[in-house]
Amino acid sequence: MKYSIYVFSVLFLLSLMSCKKFLDEQSDKSRTIPTTIQDAQAILDGNSNMNIYPNIDDGSLMSDEYFILDTYFDRLKPNIMAEMTWDPNVLGDDNTWKSCYAAIVTANVALETLNKISPKANEIDAYNLAKGGAFFFRAYVHYQLALVYSLPYQTSTANQELGIPYKATSDINEPTIRPTLKDTYQKIIDDLKEAASLLPISANFQTRPIKPAALGMLARVYLSMNDYQNAYDFADSALRMNNTLLDFNQISLPSPSSTANPIPDFAASITQYNPEVLFWAKCSSRAAYFSSTNGICDTVLYASYAANDLRKFLYFFKRNDGKPNTYGFRGGYLQSAAQPFAGVATDEIYLIRAECAARLGHATDAMNDLNTLLRKRYNNTFTDLTAADASTALSLILHERRKELAQRHNMRWYDLRRLNLDPNYAETISRMQHGILYTLPPNDLRYALLIPVSVIQYSGIEQNKR
Repeated sequence: MKYSIYVFSVLFLLSLMSCKKFLDEQSDKSRTIPTTIQDAQAILDGNSNMNIYPNIDDGSLMSDEYFILDTYFDRLKPNIMAEMTWDPNVLGDDNTWKSCYAAIVTANVALETLNKISPKANEIDAYNLAKGGAFFFRAYVHYQLALVYSLPYQTSTANQELGIPYKATSDINEPTIRPTLKDTYQKIIDDLKEAASLLPISANFQTRPIKPAALGMLARVYLSMNDYQNAYDFADSALRMNNTLLDFNQISLPSPSSTANPIPDFAASITQYNPEVLFWAKCSSRAAYFSSTNGICDTVLYASYAANDLRKFLYFFKRNDGKPNTYGFRGGYLQSAAQPFAGVATDEIYLIRAECAARLGHATDAMNDLNTLLRKRYNNTFTDLTAADASTALSLILHERRKELAQRHNMRWYDLRRLNLDPNYAETISRMQHGILYTLPPNDLRYALLIPVSVIQYSGIEQNKR
């Protein structure tokens, strides 16, 4: 109870503070609680609270897509150093935890507002957009938390492993508990299905969730559960509504040796709100550590791009630091390594459908999806890839997936967690700082961060194992 009152009071204030436009319009203090469909939509449209700050970047900090020079590493805060070297005692960031639950509280306030309204016939579309968006945001942020604070999902153990507190109401008297991992994922799925049933196929702003985005998130969640049939089905449903892909052949790109960053006139070719984006979100907290100045792209990752792969020029640039073969990351849709894309896009959904088709034994369908994507990513000398069997197709798809989704928010962390459960794809990641080699083996308990100590103190919930 003590924790519930403390956290909800703080987060409710944070969530409403983020909705400045709404509060400015409510000059009467007695009217600062939302009461209309428009009010509910207004608080969901607070982009900083809903589309930016709730995106946890710990997974990106702990992945292996970049390295940091010792001179810069020495200037990092101790907790960042600890995360990047997988210190078993490092705690999750208290402010990040709070910002995530602030977004969840905002979604719950919107839902509770809408549940009190009986919409008129001419209000149904606006009502469904707001309510579906609230369900989407609640699921989306809880899933971000689960990827960092819970162990990877395994069917055999999900009913014993702990998930994360799932806040579904604004009741300050509601006890704070950690449900099982199975229950956590089921709640996420339930919310996303509610969202998909309510949301329209398109919306005026890509910061607002739409039906294909909810279906795409369902595909992502089911893929992380190794439920390939459901992941395939939801990815397929999403792509039937929107299968647009950008053609990188239509972009004027610099040479591989260019030090230009960002690409000149990039926004004229691709905007951050481009047709591939089903739902726009970005991470903008501690991600500056990946910026072109501070982070150097993993050399193995960079070398995996073929000479005719246009992503090599779009995603990377030659660092102007006098060191041979060092490249910085320009950033994907946002052209900012310090603000990685954290939303849902069709390229990822193609890769999910392709991977699941391969895992279900449908090699031809899998390769059709992969080649559909790659024709837009390689130059005109590209010839379709072939696979004699589903196993070969899967390897090709996973190889291209890593290249396509490079530095996408927490995506490498997401893949490491789930692929480590398969001995064929499990890998130990490592980092060298000051001559000391740090490693993180597959399925290590450190794949779940320790919950912030303040949360444990106030709630009494169980800490993650070490």
